[in-house]
Amino acid sequence: MSLKHAILGLLRSQPLSGYVLKTQHFDRGVAHFWTADQAQIYRTLDQLREQGLVEEELVVQQDRPNKKNYRLTPEGEAELVQWLATRQKEPPLREPFLVQVFFGDALEKPELLQVLRDKLEERRQVLAALKAIEVPEPAEPSLIVTLRGSTRDLGVAYEHVAIRWLEDLITRVEGLPERACRKPALSGARQARQSRPGR
Repeated sequence: MSLKHAILGLLRSQPLSGYVLKTQHFDRGVAHFWTADQAQIYRTLDQLREQGLVEEELVVQQDRPNKKNYRLTPEGEAELVQWLATRQKEPPLREPFLVQVFFGDALEKPELLQVLRDKLEERRQVLAALKAIEVPEPAEPSLIVTLRGSTRDLGVAYEHVAIRWLEDLITRVEGLPERACRKPALSGARQARQSRPGR
């Protein structure tokens, strides 16, 4: 997914300013699967305007400075629909925390446990934020509510799995005897480096 298509999707419902895109949508509505800072949003809006996919409209306001809203053009709608119908490749997986876990035996046991507990607290906070997202209950079945609610549901399910995994891992590490947590001996080359004068 690209920021370009996320913005086109959000503008499909109604014209929006860059500020509203940031504060009402990328900070809240879609934050559980796509984030962007203010500079990225405005830069992408400029590119979309140059490509003819959105157009600006000036909104005159009496009690505050005028603002620019961005409206989806027919060309923007066509670009979005084409992208939505295209199979998307999974991005390469890069998870720094799993690198920490994989090589965590280099840490002392209390240090490792602190890293795991910090991540557990972070995941619990993310879960709470996801549960706080309100999904309206339509009077009649609605495709848009079903689809948008499902993205939150997937996030909630993922966080539950991650929390259970972390809780289990912490319990297992806590239960390991000290002899099982001894660091492996340094390699000969590393020992030689650390034994040089001045080290």
